[in-house]
Amino acid sequence: MKKIYAIAALALFTLNATAQKKAAPKKQQPKKEAAQPKKEAQPDVIFNVEYKAATTYVQTMDMDMDLGIIMAEEAEPIVQEMDMSIIYTINTGAAKSGDVPFSAEMGIDSPLVPGAGDQLADTKFYGRFVKGQPTIDSVTVAGKNNTVAAEELKSAFSKALNQFPTTPVNLKIGESFKTANLPVDLPGLSMGGGVDTSITYTLTKVEGNNAYFNLLLDTPLELETNGIAMKGTMKMKGTMIYDTKVRYVSSQDIDMDAAFNMSQEGRDMKMTIIGKNKANTKVTPN
Repeated sequence: MKKIYAIAALALFTLNATAQKKAAPKKQQPKKEAAQPKKEAQPDVIFNVEYKAATTYVQTMDMDMDLGIIMAEEAEPIVQEMDMSIIYTINTGAAKSGDVPFSAEMGIDSPLVPGAGDQLADTKFYGRFVKGQPTIDSVTVAGKNNTVAAEELKSAFSKALNQFPTTPVNLKIGESFKTANLPVDLPGLSMGGGVDTSITYTLTKVEGNNAYFNLLLDTPLELETNGIAMKGTMKMKGTMIYDTKVRYVSSQDIDMDAAFNMSQEGRDMKMTIIGKNKANTKVTPN
C-alpha cells in the first residue's frame, strides 16, 4: 500500500519582392509596386490559469519513462520501465464569498503496481480557490493510519495545482515566462535545495483560442533517494497549448532526459531517466 501511495504522489510547447524597371527612350514614371496584403498582427496573450466555478476539469497524464542503472563494471544498463497513467478530476462548486470550493479525486494505472487504481478509488481532496490561489483543506485516504500517505498525496496534488501562474502574465509572440515547479516529479527523488527547476515557456503563435508555447529546461540538479546523494543534469523540452477562452492549459507534450552519478557501498554508478510525459485536459461547465 505504501508503494502505491508513493507512486501516486510522484504523479503529479516556426516575396522577397524586387521591382524591375524596363529601359525606354523616354523617361517614364516608375511603376508603383502592387500593394502587399498586410499580415494580420498576432494578438497578445494574457496567460493565467483560472479555475471557474461550477466546472469539471479532467486531466489525463501519460508517463512513459525508463529508469536505467549503469554499474561501472557492467556494459549493459539495468532498465526498469516506469510507465503509468494518472487521471485527476476536479469539480468546482458555486462561488461563496469570492472563494470557489472544489473536490477532486485521482486514478492511476501502472504495471508497477497492479490494482493501484482500485486501492486509490476512495482518495478524495477537498479545498478552495481563494483569488485564484488553491488551498487544499483535507485529504481522505482509504484505510487506517494513512497520515503519511495523505500528506504525500496532498503535496503532489498541491504542486499540480500550483504549476502555472494564476496572476495574469501579458505576452507577445517570442516572449516567455517561467514556472517555479516541474510538471512531474521524478520517481522516488527529492530535489536538492537552492536548485533552479523552473521551466521557460515561450509563446510561438496564436491560432483562434489556442496559444502555442515551446518549453525548455536545462539545469544541473542535486537529488536524493533513500539517503543516497546524486549529482547530474536534467533536460526537458516540448510544447504546450493554452486555451485563452477557458483560461486553462489544454495539453502538454514533454521529452525528458536526465543523468546522475552516485556512489553506493563503494561502487560508482550512473542513473538515467529518459521518457515522455503527455497531458491533456478537458474543461466542461457543469
